[in-house]
Amino acid sequence: MHDGGPDVSSVLILLAAAVLAATFLGRLRVPPLLAYVVTGIAIGPSVLGLVSDPASLSGLAELGVVFLLFAIGLDLPLHRLSAMRVFIFGLGTSQVVLTLLAVSVILMIPALFGADLPDPALIIAIGGGLALSSTATVVRILSERHEMVARFGRATVAVLLLQDLAVVPLLTLIGVMAGPDDGFSLLAVGLGLAKGVGAIAVILLGGRFVLRPLFHLVADSNTPELFTGLSLLVALGLGAVAEFAGMSMALGAFLAGLALADTPYRHQVDADLAPFRGLLLGLFFVTVGMNLDLQPLFNHPILVLGLTVLLIALKASIAGGLGLAFGLEPGPAIRLGTLVAQAGEFTFVAANLAIGHGLMDSGTASVLSIVAALSLAATPMVVAGGAVLARFVEDRTRDPSLTRRPGEEDPLESGNHVLIAGFGRVGRMIAQILKSADIPYLALDASTHAVAQARAEGYAAFYGDSRLPAVLRSVEINRTSLVIVALDNVPAALATLEAVRQLVPDMPVIVRARDLAAARDLRRAGATDVVPEAIEASLQLAGGALRLQGFDAEDVEEKLAGFRRKAEASSEKPN
Repeated sequence: MHDGGPDVSSVLILLAAAVLAATFLGRLRVPPLLAYVVTGIAIGPSVLGLVSDPASLSGLAELGVVFLLFAIGLDLPLHRLSAMRVFIFGLGTSQVVLTLLAVSVILMIPALFGADLPDPALIIAIGGGLALSSTATVVRILSERHEMVARFGRATVAVLLLQDLAVVPLLTLIGVMAGPDDGFSLLAVGLGLAKGVGAIAVILLGGRFVLRPLFHLVADSNTPELFTGLSLLVALGLGAVAEFAGMSMALGAFLAGLALADTPYRHQVDADLAPFRGLLLGLFFVTVGMNLDLQPLFNHPILVLGLTVLLIALKASIAGGLGLAFGLEPGPAIRLGTLVAQAGEFTFVAANLAIGHGLMDSGTASVLSIVAALSLAATPMVVAGGAVLARFVEDRTRDPSLTRRPGEEDPLESGNHVLIAGFGRVGRMIAQILKSADIPYLALDASTHAVAQARAEGYAAFYGDSRLPAVLRSVEINRTSLVIVALDNVPAALATLEAVRQLVPDMPVIVRARDLAAARDLRRAGATDVVPEAIEASLQLAGGALRLQGFDAEDVEEKLAGFRRKAEASSEKPN
């Protein structure tokens, strides 16, 4: 951090600018990352000069990278990696490696004309930074276009997951290769990677034997602020431990997230830290914009625009070609390529890291950041163009007999699963019935004991408060086909229903209710269907009595249906 610490007025200006960027530019559908960078340019020394010393804010901005890496680790549970291992470790790894190699070759071309070879660490920083894409931007586009369920959508998500995983070795390589040792040493690189692997193993073991019971203890206290405090402590504390051990704080935060990824608390942790992550990451990109020198764009616009087009074409070609090699049809492969063709958040992180290690001057960093920002700005247009080209190719190459591939879809990844809010006896029975019908589900409950017991018995249950929109976002509510609210608390059920309606207004929601009064309130709040327990129990008991008295089963069901309709009608009348 700057010697004098950040100036209060500069921090206030930074916060105000971040809020305005998120509000106004967001309404114009500008990607958040780009909006923050543009805002930073506007308030920085090169334009308005509202913040004259961006370096004084570097310490605060670096926390944004720490929380970004923590969130990436938190989103990488082992079962998710295993479910799409072919696309992740095959297609994803190939995309990162081939893009890195291609960029490296381009960077070494000037050496053919007498220039010095670039530093290997600089090649890794630039090539690695450009090889990765913007997860936030791509996932948002896939969601808006309802293409997450498509096979190319799942392949795209798999590539993005591998790119997230690649952050760790790239950070390690840059740090080791930029060390004080003279020259490039394979031994130093090997030792650095071994050190990183050892740190991952230690923190993952710590997550299993220390963090899991610790989070269980705190969550069991039913004090939300303590849970949030523990989440902050783990993210920042393990980051500080990693920094003390000679690694970066961001890498430590990533490992902390990875340690929590396979625990039932990850969704609640993600929801609790989302505001901190969003704000601090926004501040990081605003500071990137403030430090950005636009002179290269004004002095050499053709060169900068040409590099941007080259980057998009290179990444789209590599990813699209690999998509074909891994079994995608030509049209979907084109869509995959155009979706991951932009630079991402890590490009800016890598540029800052390279400057910190003295590998890159500010001019080169500005060119790299401008190219990254322009590629992000062009993403919606590139994706739309890719969709048009894909449809054109599909119309001429698609074989109708090959359009469906039975057995290849993973139902959980396809987004066709049921979310159960509340996992008591009712929620458990619902899960058993869904499982018997081969319908995938995911359950949320705010009781650590209920979740621990359910997971021990093999149920897909997670700790989290379903009343919180942030928790619902973390379990990807937009990819859910149906929500069943099995909570026995009417206010909690109403709050959950409102949270679901806030995020996905047209989501089908079935809600459990105790009686007709509760059913009336839930219907008014927007429930698709309500099941009042008292009425259903009475009907089932009466039906059993009628059958034992010799009534025909069809007559019994008809009578019960009539009384059910009367009960539902009466529940809709005002008091």
